[in-house]
Amino acid sequence: MTESAFWARLGLQRHPFPPTPDAASYFFTAHLQREYAEVRHCIEAGKGLVVVTGEVGMGKTTLVRRLLADLAASQVASALVFNTFLQDGALLAAILRDFGLDPTGSIDGDLARLNEFLVTQARGGRPCLLVVDDAQNLSESSLELIRLLSNLETGQTKLLQILLAGQPELMATLRRPTMRQLYSRIVKQCVLIGLKPEEVSRYVEFRLTQAGGSGRIELDRRAARALHRTSRGNLRRLHLILDRCLYGMVASGSRRIDAALVRSAVADLAEPGEAGRPGLFRRRALFAGGLAGMSTVALAALMWTQADRPQPPLPAVAQPTAVSQMTGPAQTPAPEPIPASRPVAEKPSATAGRARCLEVLRARRTGQPLDIRMRIMPAVLADQPVMDDDVCRFEEDGKAWLAWVPADEGQGPWEAGVDDPRVREVQRRLFERGLLAQRDIDGYLGPRTRAALRAFQQIVGVSATGLPDDFTLMLLRSFEITASQDKR
Repeated sequence: MTESAFWARLGLQRHPFPPTPDAASYFFTAHLQREYAEVRHCIEAGKGLVVVTGEVGMGKTTLVRRLLADLAASQVASALVFNTFLQDGALLAAILRDFGLDPTGSIDGDLARLNEFLVTQARGGRPCLLVVDDAQNLSESSLELIRLLSNLETGQTKLLQILLAGQPELMATLRRPTMRQLYSRIVKQCVLIGLKPEEVSRYVEFRLTQAGGSGRIELDRRAARALHRTSRGNLRRLHLILDRCLYGMVASGSRRIDAALVRSAVADLAEPGEAGRPGLFRRRALFAGGLAGMSTVALAALMWTQADRPQPPLPAVAQPTAVSQMTGPAQTPAPEPIPASRPVAEKPSATAGRARCLEVLRARRTGQPLDIRMRIMPAVLADQPVMDDDVCRFEEDGKAWLAWVPADEGQGPWEAGVDDPRVREVQRRLFERGLLAQRDIDGYLGPRTRAALRAFQQIVGVSATGLPDDFTLMLLRSFEITASQDKR
């Protein structure tokens, strides 16, 4: 089956979720629109050094390409360096070549040639921009070269605007004492964050529309929540999952993305040995090439074969040692490192509501064994909608309970002084709720992050320890509690 015929089966003209950056179909969230406008203004106004950071897969390269395309219309001369394993003199030579200049063979000569070029462009009223992608790979000596380039200026303006794009460790390097001269010249730092739960559906619809499939593929609400939960709003991960979903739809003849299809796609992407239900999605995809000759009856038989497989028994359920109404006064924080929770076995007498809740959680995870936690639900959350499929409510003993699957199960203890991507995710959620400044999204479990966690815990009515325990993490990802809801 040709590529065009493949997409035609779904009513599409091209791949809506390609693995490569697609600046022509750029999706702006409200946050990204503000950040992009500020970055572009800083460049066009000649303010100097701009830094764009984000985790792997957050869209840094796509933003850079969109920015270069937009600035080209404003007659901005630009050079893009993406091979940052070139260092020092080789890096400078690459910058000259991308500006259309021939390197001289020496750093002094290259600096003089670049300065002459920039002065000529400035006299003609044409701004110049240098973009360095994957800048986290630059050595300190190469960053010192960047500082020298930022010194190229007239009496009133910078001759060269510089944008460094890289992973969060770039900022860790720039904050070193030896880098303080370059760090002091940063006029704007843009931090890219993942899509919020409510943005996933709009993103998928936008990408499908751009590929010519407006209204032809349906994404149901539970699938959108599952997409956000499994991708955490990371665009690259989202594209990988949706790419597998498209293959599954071609195999089944469906035009609908549901939560079961998302779970199958996620399982298919799992590495060997990773927990999950392997093989279902990959086996479906094997039939895509010969689907034209496959009868509807044969396809239905395949699907029933998968559905009728025996399910594993319901696992023993665990809960935290202290199961109580979380409305007491603030507790003294535990010492470092923060230990992982040690649940104990659930009491054997479970209500029908609890049993149904556990069955639902297991079904949403395609039957795999789960470590399920439970706590009494704080009264503040009584009217709050649940945003996560891995959380379930039930009634027992006249009280409302929450059961959930820990998001960081098996990932080890939390420690202070360690750059942890889990901490970065917590910080992003605290920032979205107005409890933490954007500049504090650094991956470290420091005093400001602890204070923001305590504030969140006070709002929801649980013990304000300032620690990222399982219950607090579940509340952060599952309920849209903001600082404006604090009644104290």
